[in-house]
Amino acid sequence: MSALTLEGELTIRSVALIRPQLMTALDAEGLTLDVSAVNQVDSAGLQLLIAAARRCASAGLPLRLQGHCSPLSQAMALFGLTGLFTETAQ
Repeated sequence: MSALTLEGELTIRSVALIRPQLMTALDAEGLTLDVSAVNQVDSAGLQLLIAAARRCASAGLPLRLQGHCSPLSQAMALFGLTGLFTETAQ
């Protein structure tokens, strides 16, 4: 399973830069995203995570989030996405 660490902003300003890295990191065994260093999230960031989750789901692969940060947890709760991702211990 591949692993990718996301840091800083997960916003409309950064999604275009992060998307290629994230999609490249998806492999035949799934992906673990370390989001512990994310300090800001907006709807574009959530859309990116949803797109990755859908891509994994269509291939029957897991997408796991590790190290939830407060901004991401709050955004996911606001949009009703708390059950969408598998969470792993740090």
